[in-house]
Amino acid sequence: MPIEIKIDSSTIEGVKEWVRKRPAEMKKQLNRAVQFSIADVERGTKKNAPVRTGTLRTSIHRTQRNLEGEVAAGVHYAIHQEYGTKYFGGRYFMTKAVRSLTAKINWYFVEALKRVAS
Repeated sequence: MPIEIKIDSSTIEGVKEWVRKRPAEMKKQLNRAVQFSIADVERGTKKNAPVRTGTLRTSIHRTQRNLEGEVAAGVHYAIHQEYGTKYFGGRYFMTKAVRSLTAKINWYFVEALKRVAS
Protein backbone atom coordinates (compact mmCIF):
# COMPACT_ATOMS: atom_id res chain seq x y z
CA MET A 1 0.00 0.00 0.00
CA PRO A 2 1.95 3.03 -1.21
CA ILE A 3 1.72 6.29 0.68
CA GLU A 4 1.47 9.40 -1.43
CA ILE A 5 2.58 12.82 -0.26
CA LYS A 6 0.68 15.64 -1.94
CA ILE A 7 1.83 19.23 -2.21
CA ASP A 8 -0.79 21.76 -3.23
CA SER A 9 -0.21 24.17 -6.08
CA SER A 10 0.33 27.17 -3.80
CA THR A 11 3.57 25.66 -2.48
CA ILE A 12 4.85 23.85 -5.57
CA GLU A 13 6.87 26.81 -6.87
CA GLY A 14 8.65 27.12 -3.54
CA VAL A 15 9.45 23.41 -3.52
CA LYS A 16 10.82 23.63 -7.08
CA GLU A 17 13.06 26.50 -5.99
CA TRP A 18 14.40 24.50 -3.01
CA VAL A 19 15.17 21.55 -5.25
CA ARG A 20 17.04 23.76 -7.71
CA LYS A 21 19.06 25.51 -5.01
CA ARG A 22 19.80 22.63 -2.67
CA PRO A 23 19.34 19.26 -4.39
CA ALA A 24 21.76 17.35 -2.17
CA GLU A 25 20.15 18.67 1.02
CA MET A 26 16.66 17.92 -0.34
CA LYS A 27 17.66 14.34 -1.14
CA LYS A 28 19.25 13.89 2.28
CA GLN A 29 16.21 15.19 4.15
CA LEU A 30 13.72 13.20 2.07
CA ASN A 31 15.75 10.01 2.59
CA ARG A 32 15.69 10.74 6.31
CA ALA A 33 11.89 11.11 6.20
CA VAL A 34 11.63 7.80 4.32
CA GLN A 35 13.88 6.13 6.90
CA PHE A 36 11.76 7.31 9.84
CA SER A 37 8.53 6.44 8.04
CA ILE A 38 9.43 2.87 7.20
CA ALA A 39 10.84 2.29 10.68
CA ASP A 40 7.49 3.34 12.15
CA VAL A 41 5.54 1.22 9.66
CA GLU A 42 7.72 -1.81 10.40
CA ARG A 43 7.19 -1.34 14.14
CA GLY A 44 3.42 -0.91 13.70
CA THR A 45 3.15 -3.90 11.39
CA LYS A 46 4.98 -6.13 13.86
CA LYS A 47 2.77 -4.87 16.67
CA ASN A 48 -0.41 -5.64 14.68
CA ALA A 49 0.72 -8.99 13.23
CA PRO A 50 -1.20 -12.02 14.47
CA VAL A 51 1.01 -14.29 16.55
CA ARG A 52 0.78 -18.02 16.79
CA THR A 53 4.40 -19.09 16.51
CA GLY A 54 5.97 -15.66 15.93
CA THR A 55 7.33 -16.58 12.51
CA LEU A 56 5.23 -13.97 10.68
CA ARG A 57 6.25 -11.23 13.08
CA THR A 58 9.95 -12.04 12.88
CA SER A 59 9.80 -12.18 9.07
CA ILE A 60 8.69 -8.54 8.81
CA HIS A 61 11.56 -6.36 7.64
CA ARG A 62 12.27 -3.04 5.97
CA THR A 63 14.54 -2.04 3.14
CA GLN A 64 15.46 1.41 1.94
CA ARG A 65 16.87 2.60 -1.34
CA ASN A 66 17.33 6.04 -2.78
CA LEU A 67 14.15 7.99 -1.91
CA GLU A 68 12.04 4.89 -1.37
CA GLY A 69 11.47 2.30 1.28
CA GLU A 70 9.56 -0.91 1.71
CA VAL A 71 8.18 -2.98 4.57
CA ALA A 72 7.52 -6.61 3.71
CA ALA A 73 6.80 -9.92 5.37
CA GLY A 74 9.00 -12.81 4.33
CA VAL A 75 6.64 -15.73 4.80
CA HIS A 76 4.40 -17.09 2.06
CA TYR A 77 1.23 -16.93 4.15
CA ALA A 78 1.51 -13.24 5.07
CA ILE A 79 -0.82 -12.23 2.25
CA HIS A 80 -3.48 -14.62 3.56
CA GLN A 81 -3.16 -13.13 7.04
CA GLU A 82 -3.44 -9.62 5.59
CA TYR A 83 -6.40 -10.14 3.24
CA GLY A 84 -7.93 -13.39 4.45
CA THR A 85 -9.13 -16.45 2.56
CA LYS A 86 -12.50 -18.03 1.95
CA TYR A 87 -12.10 -19.68 5.37
CA PHE A 88 -11.25 -16.64 7.50
CA GLY A 89 -11.29 -12.87 7.24
CA GLY A 90 -8.27 -10.69 6.78
CA ARG A 91 -6.36 -9.32 9.77
CA TYR A 92 -5.13 -6.24 7.83
CA PHE A 93 -2.10 -5.91 10.09
CA MET A 94 -0.08 -3.96 7.51
CA THR A 95 -2.99 -1.81 6.34
CA LYS A 96 -3.83 -0.84 9.92
CA ALA A 97 -0.23 0.14 10.60
CA VAL A 98 -0.04 2.38 7.54
CA ARG A 99 -3.42 3.99 8.16
CA SER A 100 -2.64 4.74 11.79
CA LEU A 101 0.67 6.36 10.84
CA THR A 102 -0.38 8.42 7.81
CA ALA A 103 -0.49 11.74 9.69
CA LYS A 104 2.88 11.11 11.33
CA ILE A 105 4.46 10.14 8.00
CA ASN A 106 3.11 13.30 6.38
CA TRP A 107 4.63 15.26 9.27
CA TYR A 108 8.06 13.70 8.61
CA PHE A 109 7.95 14.93 5.02
CA VAL A 110 6.70 18.39 5.92
CA GLU A 111 9.52 18.71 8.44
CA ALA A 112 12.03 17.55 5.82
CA LEU A 113 10.85 20.29 3.47
CA LYS A 114 11.03 22.86 6.27
CA ARG A 115 14.63 21.85 7.08
CA VAL A 116 15.63 22.31 3.46
CA ALA A 117 13.89 25.69 3.27
CA SER A 118 15.59 27.04 6.37
